[in-house]
Amino acid sequence: MLERLSDRAGEVLESAQREVRRLNENVIGTEHILLGLVEYYSTSRFVDRAPESLKVSIESVREEVEKTIGRAGRSPAGVLTFRYHHEESYFTQRAEKLLELSVDEARQLGRGFIAPEHLLLGLVREGEGIGVQVLVSLGVDLSEVRQEVLSQLG
Repeated sequence: MLERLSDRAGEVLESAQREVRRLNENVIGTEHILLGLVEYYSTSRFVDRAPESLKVSIESVREEVEKTIGRAGRSPAGVLTFRYHHEESYFTQRAEKLLELSVDEARQLGRGFIAPEHLLLGLVREGEGIGVQVLVSLGVDLSEVRQEVLSQLG
């Protein structure tokens, strides 16, 4: 599954892994992938690709993630791993599900690779992880995000 990541989607997961380290954790959850996506969409190279309905600051997402993780605890790690700079991270079961849904989204749209947009669609479709909880708590309308991304992808 991870071999189908585009370079940009790989950058999102690398950013997620950096967030895992920043938070002194050892497992990539949906919240870390959300942080990677927000960082990706906030960079000057890709800010024009950001869905209008997902205009949230990295700072507000980080703050909300830290508040939520403190309450939520951690899901057990799955078996899927991601390696970045010789450092290996495991995904939570929900994050693995997000990746599976991203593959499905890409396939349904006739793409042979997973782009950041497919990760975002997978996050929204997964619907229950900490990443979605954070978006909802920040007032993001998930159906609007989905519609906008699908519209952008044509």
